Order: sequence, then C-alpha cells, then structure tokens
Amino acid sequence: MNFKKKLIDFCNNKFNLIILVSFFLIFIIDRILKSYLLNKTSFELLPFLSISLSKNYGVSLSLFSGYVGIIIIFSILILSYLLFLLKNNPTYKSSKLFLIFIIAGGFGNLIDRIFYGYVIDFLHFYIGNFSFPIFNFADIFIFVGAFLLAFNILLKKESGLFEFKK
Repeated sequence: MNFKKKLIDFCNNKFNLIILVSFFLIFIIDRILKSYLLNKTSFELLPFLSISLSKNYGVSLSLFSGYVGIIIIFSILILSYLLFLLKNNPTYKSSKLFLIFIIAGGFGNLIDRIFYGYVIDFLHFYIGNFSFPIFNFADIFIFVGAFLLAFNILLKKESGLFEFKK
C-alpha cells in the first residue's frame, strides 16, 4: 500500500482527524504562547495567576538541571515509545486521545530543549503566600493526558493498553 493511499485511508477516519487536529492545536498554541511571551515581562492576569517567564533547564520542578543532552535523549525515547503505543495499540479511542495529549505536550517541550537548551515556562499560580511551580501550556496537556490515561487503566476500562497486536 503506497503512502498516498495510507494517507487517504487515515484521513477518511473521523477519529484519526480528531487525533491529528488535537496534536497540531496543542502544539501550535504552545508554540505561539511561548514565542509571544519569550521577551515579555511578568504581568498579572488574575488575582491568582500571573505570566512570569521562567527558563527550566531541567524537567519537572527543575530536576536534572544541567543535563539537557540526556534529557533530550530520554524525551525522544519516551515520545518514540508513546508513538509506538499509539500506533500498535490502544483500540480504545480515549486512550489514543490521552496519548496524543502527552505526545503533543512532550513534543512542544522537546522543541524548546533542542532550540533553546531549556523549556519556556510562564504560567504562575499562587494563593496568598503559597506559590505553585511555574509551568507552561504543554505541561497542562502532559499532566491531563497522563492523569486520564492512568485513571482509565486503574478503572480497568482499558486494561489491554499495554498488550500489543500480533
């Protein structure tokens, strides 16, 4: 089967289009926000939310700062595995959508690491003196996708997620 026929078959499936559009929307919105905010100063949006540019040289909570090359390699390996899962598994539509959330967010952060050497974080939530770590749009989808995927697995609605087609 040639590439053109595969592409036509893929696009004829409405859910595949939803998956593809979801990926590009998450990725493009993440890129636009980061590009726009890259040279901006901090400002308050709401009494509990501000835009505060932060360069994260590590992973979550700045863990492993200074190991950008290793983080890039692990990110590529993890994203490759998730793409493998997406292609070879789940037959469940919700798992595919949750995997796309994680993949799109991870890809956005990977692009930052490759081009800048750090991830651009900018969303800062706080309540009084309590401050949450600064994060970005892509992180929201990584977290939500991982949480919902885990929730599905724990409820055994999709227990076959890691059983591969033969």
